[in-house]
Amino acid sequence: MASSSFLAALSTDLTVFPDPEALRGPIAVRVAGWPLGARLGTVSGLIATEAGLILDGPDAHLELVFQTPRPPGWYVLSADIEADQAIKPRAYLEGAGGYSEALSFPMRPEPDGTLAAFFRAPAAFSRLRLTPTDRAAEVTLREMRLRRVETRELAVAALDAARSVYRRNGVRGLLHFLRSALITVLFPRRFDSFDRAPPKPAEPGRVAADRYARWAGLDERRAARRLALALAAGLKPRIAVVSLPPGPGEAPADAADLIGRLAGQPFPNWRLLVPDPPPDADRRVERLGATTAIEALRAGAATEAEIVLALAPDARLAPHALAVLAVGFAGPTQPALVYADDDDVDEVGHRLNGRFRPGWSEAHFEARDYLGPLVAFRRSALTAERLDRAAGAPAPFTRLVLDMADAGLAFRRLAEMPVHRPLPADGAAHPEREPVAARLATLQARAAARGASTVYEPAADGRSVRARHPIPQPAPLVSILIPTRDRLDLIKVAVDSLVAKTRYPAYEIIIIDNGSIEPDTLAWFAGLTDPRIRVLRDPRPFNYSALNNVAVRQANGEILVLLNNDTEVIQPDWLDEMVGWAVQPRVGAVGAKLHFPNRTIQHGGVVLLSRHGIAGHLHLGDPSDASGDMDRLLLPQDLMAVTGACLALRRSVYDEVEGLDEANLAVAFNDVDLCLKIGRAGYRIIWTPHAELIHHESVSRGDDMSPAKRARFLREVDYMAKSWGTVLDDDPFYSPHFERHNGNFRLAVD
Repeated sequence: MASSSFLAALSTDLTVFPDPEALRGPIAVRVAGWPLGARLGTVSGLIATEAGLILDGPDAHLELVFQTPRPPGWYVLSADIEADQAIKPRAYLEGAGGYSEALSFPMRPEPDGTLAAFFRAPAAFSRLRLTPTDRAAEVTLREMRLRRVETRELAVAALDAARSVYRRNGVRGLLHFLRSALITVLFPRRFDSFDRAPPKPAEPGRVAADRYARWAGLDERRAARRLALALAAGLKPRIAVVSLPPGPGEAPADAADLIGRLAGQPFPNWRLLVPDPPPDADRRVERLGATTAIEALRAGAATEAEIVLALAPDARLAPHALAVLAVGFAGPTQPALVYADDDDVDEVGHRLNGRFRPGWSEAHFEARDYLGPLVAFRRSALTAERLDRAAGAPAPFTRLVLDMADAGLAFRRLAEMPVHRPLPADGAAHPEREPVAARLATLQARAAARGASTVYEPAADGRSVRARHPIPQPAPLVSILIPTRDRLDLIKVAVDSLVAKTRYPAYEIIIIDNGSIEPDTLAWFAGLTDPRIRVLRDPRPFNYSALNNVAVRQANGEILVLLNNDTEVIQPDWLDEMVGWAVQPRVGAVGAKLHFPNRTIQHGGVVLLSRHGIAGHLHLGDPSDASGDMDRLLLPQDLMAVTGACLALRRSVYDEVEGLDEANLAVAFNDVDLCLKIGRAGYRIIWTPHAELIHHESVSRGDDMSPAKRARFLREVDYMAKSWGTVLDDDPFYSPHFERHNGNFRLAVD
């Protein structure tokens, strides 16, 4: 945060920015004049430097207070902003109820490199808030300008925007833009905004590797800053670097290369344990006689180090690696285990194939060891008892990690790249740390020791493990709740496929009729004779949360399944899979893998995007047979949320968190809110790829973003932003290096 003298100096009118000599804080400030006629109000995450104002962190913002209220009308807000990564700045006008998404707008790149947006203020305003970054980043704000826009300039900008929309989205996008423009003209007191950003230029021949190369360039700039911050913080932990013995088919570590990379680190407090060190090695290098990973870790734990860093034999440390670890182990969470991202390096030094790991997920780790070639332990966690137990397991590393997880020790994923690996020859995959057969035996023995009936078996891909959680006997009754209104073509498919294809033996179907009036639908309801199916009449205005809450009170099941009326069952054991997970004591909710009818992915889990975008679906639109980022479409995993289109949970959990929020979230985000409440109560959210359905998304309710529903939607966005705050800005299961406007694992470089 800036010094008090700095903030005091900025309380004057910013038509001419104060002279640096007037700032008696520790750092002088030189920025261009800001012709805003405003002063700074509240600020968050603001630091003054000679380059400008640095706003650091996802909640960083500044507020401008105008001494003279600005009149209604069209304006253009522009800013000269530099960041160490791709960002999505957003501005807010203050309304009667303060700042809200309803009076906010994004700022887009202009051809001259600045960011800008046109907006119409529906009433006079005295305050404007700028949030320059949607992610943790260092952002330097050099200049801002706000000016009124005349009619001619507005028309030219609108025409540019229309052309841009047409090039990006075709005729359909253009028609939507023109409809919005017509509404703007007809309702002059309505808030509106648009940008005239040109379409992204075609990039013939550009491949993912080129995009990754651009990201790697940004990453190396960030690495230098992180190194400087670690040094400035005075972090100097003692680190024992253990080069693990090679596995079958692996070459031993290049000791000379590893020593050279460590010698180049700015942290002197390291020791290296490596097989076959050169005779003239640094005195901090010791010969490692261990033949197994556990023996190597035991040797590291016998040193006086605070951190034991286990490296795969082919791992190549980056220049900032020890700084990253020093920062990673610092802080209030005091992690016992730290892992990080990594990538490959080809024979000429080009970086490619970045692997951006999710946060700790027990379900994911059981299915596949995804922790990567660099795993660091707090030495105090490597107790002799724990290492002895691990040494006796067929897969010692798997046993060690799960033993630490069972003990409740904290794990931390670092969204950093402290290590690289040589590109494997002939496109081969990097070797697994432990064979699948050994991991199967270890997981099965662990389940038996805990009295669990889970059965582990090889997954279809040959590289993973599948956990099958048997259904208790007798099978608990499942209440499947399906809200609907008319649309017989949808509800009949949903119910008929349920009855015809579901193998699970004990379920009831509650159709919640939200005011159907079509004769065919009513006749079909009247003709239902299956004793497992009943119709609950509830003709209130559509409120998804209220409809389900009422139905839950009349349901008989121990397990609840929230199911959309536009779904279709396609496999017999979908409900067995979901119930098997839902009855696990630590699991609070379970989501399914949903496909569009054209066999692309509709739901591979939910990602939290930000307080502006709230949430989206992972892998949306990917081919149904795709494996996904790091094979995540093939593997069960812990997440922050799953969609309510097909969601299973115990009734006791639903009641504990007081169900869906019918007062504030009638339509949008009620499922995300439910999952976040379940997570806050200490339960896990699981997505499984082994329960699959077809989902014709939202066709029965229409376009949720139509003008008639926009006000309600924005109220729900505001409610989620105020209720969950920074939780929405940092999804631990989705890398902060990915774009935040969707869940498609696309690197943020633009």
